[in-house]
Amino acid sequence: MSERAVREARDEDREELVHLVSQFFEEEGIDVAVKQITRNLMVMLADERATFLVCEGEGQIFGFVTATATHGLEYGWAAEIEDLYIRPEMRGRGISYILLAAAEDWCRDRGIADIQVVLTATGRKEQGLERFYQRHGYRNEGRLLMVKAL
Repeated sequence: MSERAVREARDEDREELVHLVSQFFEEEGIDVAVKQITRNLMVMLADERATFLVCEGEGQIFGFVTATATHGLEYGWAAEIEDLYIRPEMRGRGISYILLAAAEDWCRDRGIADIQVVLTATGRKEQGLERFYQRHGYRNEGRLLMVKAL
């Protein structure tokens, strides 16, 4: 593989990123309309409390990671790695490690001391994501994520 570079996503990446996010969500069994993905992407790109990092090379984006910062009573400033996706044909080449490290650096640069990750059932069972994150120092706190649409 040729050189890889990590950078912040830009407005001009929108079409390719919407396609990649849609592909990611389809693999994970997450049902989100393209219009909503596009809207949420544009908000993330403009919000300083969020990052959307891409790893690119050879004229294409190989994968991406997103993170958002929040402040709460338990952790103070914390972040959530919300999405980490690598194109299927580019997997197994260390890109996920590069992107995760870049997201962690983004957090450190902002004084964020704790990072959280929510894993889907598909990601845990079919992709071994729990082991992936554990190898990078993340631990399962045994909490349950519950969601209510408003």
